[in-house]
Amino acid sequence: MQGNNIEINQKDAIDILNKQIGKLNDPNYPTSDLWAVQTSSFIKKFFGENSDEYIYVKTLKVRSEWNKLINWPHEDKQAAKLFLSQCIQTIERTGLYRPPKGNIFTTTRNEILVPAILVIMGGIFYFGFYVGNINSNNNTYELKEEIRIQKDSIRTYRQSVKSLNSEIKSLKKEINKNTTIVR
Repeated sequence: MQGNNIEINQKDAIDILNKQIGKLNDPNYPTSDLWAVQTSSFIKKFFGENSDEYIYVKTLKVRSEWNKLINWPHEDKQAAKLFLSQCIQTIERTGLYRPPKGNIFTTTRNEILVPAILVIMGGIFYFGFYVGNINSNNNTYELKEEIRIQKDSIRTYRQSVKSLNSEIKSLKKEINKNTTIVR
């Protein structure tokens, strides 16, 4: 159990704790601090560093009571066995501790994260400005084209009005001529 990266399943954790209990039951097993350290590491891995179980084990380790539990009167070993049995029941009912997985914001240092966010925001602003400029230029071109078409239409209208006016004048002259002849 060297690294924290090792994934362990519920069945394996229960087997490991049962082996730790078995070591306490074995009169030929040389009891020492190693058992306590190993058991403490297992509890930390199975329940997490902030769990009640690990805090209890850590407290025992600080007070050196683990040594009492493994080396001496039968009742003290019974207390250690009872604790490990209760740990097994907890694992059976609730499962093993899984450390929360970090996201990019919790796993990246601020010295990297802040400039990256600023660059991304600057890129988004520039992209928006660029797209807005293109859109504005397109709109300006379309409006200029519309104005040119309208000007051409007005020119055509004026020319047709002028030609109508000239036709009306010529018709009036002709009518006037015809009415003078008839008189």
